Amino acid sequence: MTKLFIGGGIFLCILILGGYFLMRGNKPDGLITQKEKIQNDLALSREQLKKEKNKLNTMFDDLRLSFGFATTAQDQMKKASELVRQTDFMFNDPRGSNPKIIVDNPLTNISINAERGDINTLISEWQKNSDILSIKNIEVSEGEKIKRDAEAIKSFIKDLSLIVSSLTPENSGLSQSQINAYLSKLPSVESINAVLISLETAIQNASSDNSQISNNQNDFPAYSSQTFSSSESNASPNVPAVMSEAVVVQQAVVAKVQAQTTALQEQLTQIEQQIQQSSPFVATENSSATNTNAENQNTSNDNNSQSVYDQRQIIPQGIIIQPGPPQLIPGTDAF
Repeated sequence: MTKLFIGGGIFLCILILGGYFLMRGNKPDGLITQKEKIQNDLALSREQLKKEKNKLNTMFDDLRLSFGFATTAQDQMKKASELVRQTDFMFNDPRGSNPKIIVDNPLTNISINAERGDINTLISEWQKNSDILSIKNIEVSEGEKIKRDAEAIKSFIKDLSLIVSSLTPENSGLSQSQINAYLSKLPSVESINAVLISLETAIQNASSDNSQISNNQNDFPAYSSQTFSSSESNASPNVPAVMSEAVVVQQAVVAKVQAQTTALQEQLTQIEQQIQQSSPFVATENSSATNTNAENQNTSNDNNSQSVYDQRQIIPQGIIIQPGPPQLIPGTDAF
């Protein structure tokens, strides 16, 4: 029984000490070394990301020079579409085929539900030409149609604002504060007017030099997707016209490096957390040493303050010797 007890105690000590030294070993060498490596990799990845983004921005600038009207038209179509989305809260099924305004319309002469349905249709058509690969398909001749579509969006926003402005607590069942909140969330007519002004300016500029865009579109050098397929390419994108396909490829390069940078940042965070979690072992050591020193100090203080422990000497058989004239005091060992 005694052997079993001793053996079990030894085994338990081995487990405790093994785990302790294992955790100690991971902290100073392994984790800190990993942290330093990840920090270096992260710095390099961030530098590469900056380089790839700069290259993409340059390619975008060249693309705008080559397709001035098309890029402006895309930008303004996106802005106008966003203004329509800001009215979604006023409709059930706002982007579907059968949108319904959520309040009773006091202006029965305005068919706001039908207007929103028509707007959804034209935005769907716009989306077909919203990506970079479609930029070559947007010609100046389509500018007037795009402008008319934007005018329809302006009419819709104005009509919806009129309806909400006509609401009262009596005809809507809403409180005045709710009505005011609806009005504050609606896009302004000035916002859609800014879109129309930009479109008109782009049309006028393109019409004054109509040959510029057509020449650029017809005289592209035959760039291959491999030309800009990696950050190692030395080909400069600073050419009179930049293929939209090359911009898409460069976007993919940026996305890849961005994902790599994000992953390294997450790894660094995890390593730092592991280092923090392992630090209690060091704190425990310091705390134990501090406690030991404190105990020794307390013992010393006790010995100094209680002279009886300095002067007493315990003699076997219960005889106690105290300072003063030699005396033998019979008694028992009190300790």
